[in-house]
Amino acid sequence: MTRRRKFLRQNWFKYPRLGTKWRRPRGKQSKQRKSVKGNDNIPSIGFSKDRRFRYLIRGYRTVLVNSVRDIGNVSQGFAVIIGTGVGKKKALELEGKANECGLKILNSRKIDSAKKLSKKIDEQRKIRAVVEKKLETKTEQVEKKADSVGENKKSE
Repeated sequence: MTRRRKFLRQNWFKYPRLGTKWRRPRGKQSKQRKSVKGNDNIPSIGFSKDRRFRYLIRGYRTVLVNSVRDIGNVSQGFAVIIGTGVGKKKALELEGKANECGLKILNSRKIDSAKKLSKKIDEQRKIRAVVEKKLETKTEQVEKKADSVGENKKSE
């Protein structure tokens, strides 16, 4: 694969506030617009990638996936990108299915955050269960005391 050419904005070195983001030079007397020798190049058709490597992301052809059904249609040699509208729970399901099919997921950050969230939720559930057990035992103790106090009053 060819290295990507970085095209720089005209006078980016004179005025830092401009940044290096590409903007087409439009000045009437602009040397860069006229492609005068010694000035930076302007993006043009001759700088395009080799046709074999166009539209590849990290060397893979990609497929956008929003449901488990979509993964079934993906063939080998492709990589999967999980759609932005997919929630964390379904993203974990998609990851499992993709691993079964032997597909690579390119936006795995979404899955990592989903795993962290599911771990956090599991921890909170465990803590909640412990707290509920403690509350149950305390309420049972209070009820026993109330019963014993009630029995003492009846005997008097």
